[in-house]
Amino acid sequence: MNIEVYLSLQCGSESDLRTNIVAALEQEGMTAAVSYTSLDEAQAAARDLQGSPAILIDGEPVQPTTSAGFS
Repeated sequence: MNIEVYLSLQCGSESDLRTNIVAALEQEGMTAAVSYTSLDEAQAAARDLQGSPAILIDGEPVQPTTSAGFS
């Protein structure tokens, strides 16, 4: 499994998110390659990302695409 996490430069949830991803993987007995990338608004728009954090599992978003703004 591949998990991609994209965060805005101002996102304050990275630490909690890292903890939660590790805990979820351990709880489910799973392993994954997890990457974290910080982006500005222009970079996020170029990737068509909505909201921060934006999380993709095996290339598929796990959040609704109707989230307001990448900030």
